[in-house]
Parts: sequence; structure tokens; C-alpha cells
Amino acid sequence: MVVKLDLRSAKQELHTEEDKSPRHYILFSLAALFVLAALALFALGSYRFYSLGRMADNVAAERQADDEQLERANAELDRLTNENSALEARLDFVLGDIPSVEFLYELNERLIDGIVVESLTMTQTTASLKGVAFADEEVLEFGEELLKASSVRSVSLPVISAAKRNGANLRAFSIELALNPLRDIALSASSGSASASERDDPAPANDSGGEKKGALQKVLGGSDALRILESEGKGGGAQ
Repeated sequence: MVVKLDLRSAKQELHTEEDKSPRHYILFSLAALFVLAALALFALGSYRFYSLGRMADNVAAERQADDEQLERANAELDRLTNENSALEARLDFVLGDIPSVEFLYELNERLIDGIVVESLTMTQTTASLKGVAFADEEVLEFGEELLKASSVRSVSLPVISAAKRNGANLRAFSIELALNPLRDIALSASSGSASASERDDPAPANDSGGEKKGALQKVLGGSDALRILESEGKGGGAQ
């Protein structure tokens, strides 16, 4: 005969029954799920933080590239603006109220033998001629011919000095002129008066002048009697 004795107290029996109840398993499961959710949330936050950092770096790199492209575009725009301004200045000089074409035409028509114009500087109201000749008389005659041009208002006294070209003794000169406005030239041309016709007649050439012209061209090494050096117009003028 076997006799089993239960020596546990009533509280111990109650506690053992409570431990075996499903409520404890549910609480343990919920705690485990909370820990897992916290870990997952931490991992997701870390990943998002890393992704935002990468995105910020990419945005900064793209912004820097955009800034560089913008600087290059601004530099190209400035270059094109300067070129356009230069072209507009040249076009305004030619088509504006400046008798550039008329003066050059009359200068070529009234250029006498023995005179070579080496440089021409023009503004809206003035012109400056520099060149060489064989004698002072030729320079003075050239100034008188220029005064007959419809585009010329007045001619200053030429400044003449000694000069050498390729070993030959010549006379260098500089002449300052005041120009008429283009409107006055057009009115003078349309009037058809006898005085205007006389001013437009070129001076006759002679054989001795032709010899001087050929000799001077030979000294200067040029093939034309008129050599005009043109450069870009600056500040309402051209040179």
C-alpha cells in the first residue's frame, strides 16, 4: 500500500496554478513583441537617418554642380553681352549720325599724289589723320582739298615734322578735322547747288605727281596710295 502525502501549502498550490495560467504566456508574448518592435523601429530609424544623410550629400553635390554650371552660363552670357555691345557700337558708328562712309569716300577722292595716310582716327565730331609726304607743300595742298569735302567743317593747321621710312627722308604730318553732322551732309548733297558741285570735284593729277606717288609707294613698300588702319570703335569713336 502506497500513501502519497502533499506537503505544499495552499498558497503554493495557488501560485503554481497561476503560473500555469495562459495570462502569463500572453504577457510574456506581448513583452517579446514590444522588444522586437523597438528593435525594428530602431533599425528602421537608423536606416532612414543614413538614407537622409546620403540624400543630403547628393543634394549638396547636385547643388554645387548646378552652381558651377550657372557660373559658366553667366560667364558665357557676359562674353556674349560684351561681344554684342561691341558689335552694336560698331554698327551704331557706321549707321549712326557719323559721316564715316562719306568721309572715307571723300578722303579717297581728294587724296593727292605724294601723300600717304597711315592712320585715321574718328569720333562723332572729329577726325585725325596721320601720314607722310615728300614735301610740306603737298601736306598743305592736301589740307586744302580736305576742306572742300562736304563732310568736313574745318581743318586745323597741319603739324609737320621730319621722318624716315626705309632710310628715306620724308615729312610726317598730322591733321585734325571737324566733321559735319550726317544730316547736314545729306541736305548739302540734295541741294544740287553749284558750290557743292565744285567742292565735290577731285583735284586733277599730273605726271609729276604720279612719279612722286610711285616713288613714295616704293619707299613705304605699299601698293596703294591710301592706307587706312581701322580698329574697333571705343566710346563713340573708331580708330
